[in-house]
Amino acid sequence: MRKVLMFVFAMCLSLFAVGAMAQTATTGAIEGTVLDPNGAVVPNATVTDEVEDTIDYADVCQQVALAASERSFKTLEALCSYVADWLISRYGASAVSVRAAKPEPPIPLPVEEVAVEVWKEGRPD
Repeated sequence: MRKVLMFVFAMCLSLFAVGAMAQTATTGAIEGTVLDPNGAVVPNATVTDEVEDTIDYADVCQQVALAASERSFKTLEALCSYVADWLISRYGASAVSVRAAKPEPPIPLPVEEVAVEVWKEGRPD
C-alpha cells in the first residue's frame, strides 16, 4: 500500500511540476511557411499571434453580408469573386480566399452541399 501511495504522490508531484512549468512560459515564436491554395509559397507573408495584426471578424461577417445583399448572383463563382474583390478593396488584403456553399442544391444527386472557393490576390503596394 505504501508503494502505491508513493507512486500516486510522485505522479501528482510530476503533474504539478509540469503544470507549473507550463504556466511560467511567457514567450514563444510562430514559424512556418504560408501557402496559397495551389501549394505555392506566399512571399513575405507575416504570421503573428497578436490581436492587433488581425481584422475584426465580426465586421467582416457584417460587411460580407452587406456586400452579398447589394445584388443578386446566379452562380456561387460570381458571388465569391465579388466578395473577394470587395474584401481586398475594403481591407487592403494582399490576398483572400472566399468559400460559398449551397446546402441541399436542387440537383438530382444525393449531396449535402455544393461549394466554390475563389482565391484572389490584391494589387501589390
